[in-house]
Amino acid sequence: MKQAISLMLALTLALSLAACGGRGSAPEMVEAIPAQPVETAESGESAPESEQGPVYRVETRPVEEEYTAEDGTVVGHKRYTLAYLATDGDDAARAAVCKTFNDAMDAFFAQEFAEDSDFGEVCRDAYAWQAEAGVEFEPCYDEFAVTDTAMSDTMLSVSGAGSSYTGGAHPNNYLASWNYDLQNGRFFTLGDLADDPAALRAAVADEILAQIEAQGLAEGYFENYEEIIRGAEEFNVFFGGGRTMTVWFSEYDIAPHAAGIPAFSMDVSVLAPYLNAAGAALLGA
Repeated sequence: MKQAISLMLALTLALSLAACGGRGSAPEMVEAIPAQPVETAESGESAPESEQGPVYRVETRPVEEEYTAEDGTVVGHKRYTLAYLATDGDDAARAAVCKTFNDAMDAFFAQEFAEDSDFGEVCRDAYAWQAEAGVEFEPCYDEFAVTDTAMSDTMLSVSGAGSSYTGGAHPNNYLASWNYDLQNGRFFTLGDLADDPAALRAAVADEILAQIEAQGLAEGYFENYEEIIRGAEEFNVFFGGGRTMTVWFSEYDIAPHAAGIPAFSMDVSVLAPYLNAAGAALLGA
């Protein structure tokens, strides 16, 4: 069983993995976003704009690796599609903004496809064990693809979904999200938006708990889910269209696998009383 981890990748790369061995056929890969300008959250126009067109655009790049046993049987694969930031022209400042974002994506790929990764060996061991036990073999996999992006004049928010299977009762599903300040070329967390991050997190926790109660979700969650939510040092968030913010938890954070990945959407006005100047500028509040 793998443990839940958070990959920060140097600049707040928020990816949480909830892990417990899983059995099941590999899911269809979610459709990656096209390599074209991303629509803004509010106006529906490509953003941000210059006289020549969009200043930045988001593209996706796939990376895939296949693993085989000594007899040539395909025993598993990794298939990742992440987002990359691009700009036209030779503006050095914009190029630097893109480089910081893209370096984090490359770091993610390097982490997942490291030469000393044991994933291939795990796949081969699973194949050998199931062959010895007379169990029909199901190839292992680790898949991730960007599913949503939202860009404004000030920020880019990216979200994606993945699934991993290395044998067992069910696959492990996870989400990842990145929030990036386009004006200053840096990643940011929810806490970075406030002078008093604890007060902001408390307000978000209150909203999440209110939604859990209103939707009658508590019975399917762990008994101490409220303590975990209120005690969170940071939340995983995606800022989408229509001034909405989605807060999500990894599997097994507050609920078992059967509950799926808990996610809660709320208006960014929940944050307004707590935003510092930088936060208000990023969110347009």
